Amino acid sequence: MESEGKPSMKRVSDQVSLDIEKLAGCMRKEMESVHPLSNECCIYRVPVQLREINEKAYIPRVVSIGPLHYGKEEFRAMEEHKKRYLFDFLERCEVSLEEFIKATETCETRLRNCYAEAIDFRKEEFVKMMLTDAAFLIEYFLKRYFGDWPDADRVYRKQRITLKIRYDILMLENQVPFFFLEHLLNLSNLPQLHELSMIKLVLNFLVDAVRESLPVNNLLDNSFQVQHLVDFLRICMQPSSPNPKKKYKTLYAPTVTQLHQAGVKFKSGSSKCLLDIKFEKGILQIPKWKITPSTEILFRNILAFEQCHNSGNYITEYVILMDMLINIPEDAELLVQNGIIENWMHDSLVLATFINNLGTQTVLNVRFYFSDLIEDLDAYCKIPWNKWKATLKQKYFNNPWTIISLIAAFVLLMLTVVQTVCSILEVR
Repeated sequence: MESEGKPSMKRVSDQVSLDIEKLAGCMRKEMESVHPLSNECCIYRVPVQLREINEKAYIPRVVSIGPLHYGKEEFRAMEEHKKRYLFDFLERCEVSLEEFIKATETCETRLRNCYAEAIDFRKEEFVKMMLTDAAFLIEYFLKRYFGDWPDADRVYRKQRITLKIRYDILMLENQVPFFFLEHLLNLSNLPQLHELSMIKLVLNFLVDAVRESLPVNNLLDNSFQVQHLVDFLRICMQPSSPNPKKKYKTLYAPTVTQLHQAGVKFKSGSSKCLLDIKFEKGILQIPKWKITPSTEILFRNILAFEQCHNSGNYITEYVILMDMLINIPEDAELLVQNGIIENWMHDSLVLATFINNLGTQTVLNVRFYFSDLIEDLDAYCKIPWNKWKATLKQKYFNNPWTIISLIAAFVLLMLTVVQTVCSILEVR
């Protein structure tokens, strides 16, 4: 019952009539503006869950390539230098700037489709940016190939900038499509074009630039469809004839320490492919892996690409395997002592932590390249005789003095037995 003197409270409807046709028109416009999906998509922003682990590994320091970091203040100093390289490239060629612009405009739609997100640059700005950046890369590779750096070249003559550029152009967010680089080089009509290809130029760069961190195989020929430079490096790290993947029964592998305790011997493999890992007759053969502070940048960007793109995930699976094998500093130290890992981080704890963190937030497919390997290692460790034999060797036969002591003890025991037998016979 309402109190006297108070006005009655009436509900006022807040509903208004809906203009269905107007809303439908707005929604259609929004749907039409959505970036279309394309099978050519191959360049991605690094996912947040990967970026949070070490954001610096994905952000270029000196130069932006492509649209994802274009226009940022920190890269302004290199924009002028990119224009110099464009000029140098045109000087080499028998093709005019106008022809290159026309060729880039023809590729515009395909170039935009290579990026996972909509590129909002106007046509003129987009064509100018893509042509300048691609020409910069091609000229950079040509200068490295022929060694014809000018004395005043700010890229080559400044060591710190040179090193940073090497890794900037191998970051996932800093890519232009490889087909575009090939297209411009073929269009250039260079006098040396009969002996050159984009594959040859990039391979020359990789062998020289990343040899301290990664082995690079010349696996590329016309049968490979390369997406960009990160994909190029990833392909060069794969096995030349990979074994078929199979479904894994378990994702468990004994650690290096556990394998050592079971008598497994470790040997540095001679293969240039990191994935050529073999286990035969109690010997685990792992190709040598040099780990430097720059290794993380290369691996993290390859892993990010494999996580975003349907690309085989061989490098992801290698990292997951190494994470299984190495849990503690002692695991890493055993691989260092056996010449499998060359540790430029100097500290085993830092090394183990680096390897454990590398595969964080990565997703594994149901088929695993190393399924047979981890099953064989696990089965070997479960054989009791292997552990007993290893314990005997490692505890009692690990140095000459221990062996001499054991032999002396055995001889003394035998003499005691003989003396006892002789005493019994005399009594009888």
